[in-house]
Amino acid sequence: MQRTGKLIVIEGADGSGKTTQVRLLAERLGWAGIPCLTTAEPTRAPDPVGGLIRTALTGGVTIRDPRAMQLLYAADRLEHAAAVIEPALRRGELVICDRYDLSTLVYMCAGTPEGRCACGWSGDVEMHSVTHGIRFALCGACGEACSWEQLEVAAWLRDVGKWAPRPDATIVLDVPHESAAARRGHRGGEPELFEKAAFQDRCCKLYGQASRLLPCGDRVFYVDASRSAEDVSRTVFELVSEIWRTN
Repeated sequence: MQRTGKLIVIEGADGSGKTTQVRLLAERLGWAGIPCLTTAEPTRAPDPVGGLIRTALTGGVTIRDPRAMQLLYAADRLEHAAAVIEPALRRGELVICDRYDLSTLVYMCAGTPEGRCACGWSGDVEMHSVTHGIRFALCGACGEACSWEQLEVAAWLRDVGKWAPRPDATIVLDVPHESAAARRGHRGGEPELFEKAAFQDRCCKLYGQASRLLPCGDRVFYVDASRSAEDVSRTVFELVSEIWRTN
């Protein structure tokens, strides 16, 4: 694909401020005269795959096998790329995406919302050393290193990811788990499928390993998101502006 635009991904745990920062970044880019398009994953209705995922996240439908949920995310990304991201990149626009494949990898490695590792053990898991770029969990049942990476679906997800455009940069909003949890609480409403505290704690730790989870060569930048939204926004804008100006 011939692309003259650039793809910037904003990542971070639930409650890190991604949605707010995407909105503020788009405003600042508009003031600077930089053509941008904002989007998000999972996609929203009427996009069929993303609509199904969001319905599942709020309990409207049940996806029984976590592997099936990850496959839905992969399918949604390919459809999203074909329908939205790639056309914008060909037009020379700066695409700002709220979540991308890093979220899929983080949630895959964190296990299920109930705390089960890949083998199905529902007890405590302890994060251990990195193997092949993935942090493994030591299973309390069998004592083996178990993670979604051991499942064939993980290899398939990595392979299918090559068909989606790679970001020019992934910006991770780095925030302590406690702060993210407090922000989620202030939002109100019923927590979504993956918003359980222990699961999100594991996700926060994994976002800190983004550079190891993503393909070699991907550019990853960490931004301290524990500051005020305006302070974070200025930092993100300066970073994105520099990326936009460079080849």
